[in-house]
This record gives sequence, C-alpha cells and structure tokens, in this order.
Amino acid sequence: MLRTIVLLSLAAAALGTVIKIDKCEKVPEDVCTISESRISPCVNGNECKLKKGKEHAISFDFTPNFSAEKLKTAVYYVNRGMDIPFAELNDADGCLYTTCPVAPGVPQQLNYKLRLSKKLPSGNFPIKWRVWNEANPAQECCFLAHLAISRR
Repeated sequence: MLRTIVLLSLAAAALGTVIKIDKCEKVPEDVCTISESRISPCVNGNECKLKKGKEHAISFDFTPNFSAEKLKTAVYYVNRGMDIPFAELNDADGCLYTTCPVAPGVPQQLNYKLRLSKKLPSGNFPIKWRVWNEANPAQECCFLAHLAISRR
C-alpha cells in the first residue's frame, strides 16, 4: 500500500505543470544544471498560484557535475536579499527525495510534497531551492522560482 502511494505521488509530481525558473546567481553552471521544475496543482507555469493549507507536489530534474554520497536540501523565501528557510524543508536529508549516491553527469529527479501553512502571508514570492553535497556545500544545484501564494 505504501509503495503504491509513493509511486502515485511520484507520478503526480512528474506530470505537474512546468514552471519558469531562473538559475541562482552564485552557483556556476558547470557545477550543476537544472533542466526543468514542475508543480502540481498549477495552472499557469509562468505564474503558478499555490494555495495555503493545500499540498503541492514539486519536482525538478537536475544533473550534478559532482559525486556525493549524501545530499542536503532546503527551500527558502528570498526577502530583500536574505534567504529565509522554510521550516518544513530546511537542511533536510536530500536522499529522502532523490536517489543517492550521486554521480557526475547522471540526471536526477527530486520529488517533494509541500503543504503551505495557512499562516504564510499571501502574495508573490521568490523561492529558492537548493540541493548540495553534504561533504562539500560548494557543490550545489540551485534555482529560483516566483510563486503566488493565496488563500483561495
């Protein structure tokens, strides 16, 4: 039963709407490539609207150019140049959401279910997602997305 739920969750994430992403400025492209990110439910990938209190399946495809036994991952709200971590996914074990170990040049997919707190403010927010080598944090994959968070 649990295996079926996991497989259905992965399929839902893989079939989500492709969203517009930007690369993180301080991460060289030769370290990692993010090819695509998807969110479900999401109607418009250019301005994806997430609902507070609801669960959203988020996935992205990345190709690291480094090897790592263990990965870490985190999601941040970017406010005035400061990265404010989401409590739900801060300095988490990335291997729970993608395959480890990681090999250079081998495509990966990270899948995560995010439930947005009803306490979050409504509005448009830049979100940063990072995945990095636990043994060498300079080896990271990172992207930015602009998401709208609403009550409805």
